[in-house]
Amino acid sequence: MSNFWSFIDKDGKTWPDMPPTPNSVQQKRREEFIRRSTARQMCIKEASARRRALAAQKRDVAKQLLIGKTQNRDAIKVLARMDREICAFPPQAMKRETVRRVHRTQEFKEKKKQRRDEYDAHVNRLLAYCYSQKLEKYWQRLECLILVLGEFELLLGHLVTFKLLQLCSSDSISTEIQHFRRG
Repeated sequence: MSNFWSFIDKDGKTWPDMPPTPNSVQQKRREEFIRRSTARQMCIKEASARRRALAAQKRDVAKQLLIGKTQNRDAIKVLARMDREICAFPPQAMKRETVRRVHRTQEFKEKKKQRRDEYDAHVNRLLAYCYSQKLEKYWQRLECLILVLGEFELLLGHLVTFKLLQLCSSDSISTEIQHFRRG
């Protein structure tokens, strides 16, 4: 094909080339994916080889200990090493990657939204109850909030306590109290 071909958009704009096809984009990404995958496999194989070497070393030390060629003190140093400590990837990196992947799932996003909606519903119910009480003074309203909050505190945690106390200190509560005094 000639280099003189161009892509003409429906608006009449011309582009020097066609937009990349999905296949070409996948081919470009494929090379990077294969490179990362082989690097991961190499790390896993190296860790596996180190575990095999440690297991063989432990077996040799155990044989020498039974024969009597090795002292207990020397054998303990080798036998105490744990093959579980040999990792292909740092545990924190694996944990971080797992959390990142879980947070990207649709199920996690839905559960997070559901928890947030449930939390908001509890806060709204609590505030509705407090506002429905005809209290004389600001401190009585604060006591009401604290008493009702005691029931919900285990369910909602300390965050609700903080937010409600912030709300009690706002001007909206004082205007509500003045409204109740007039009514």
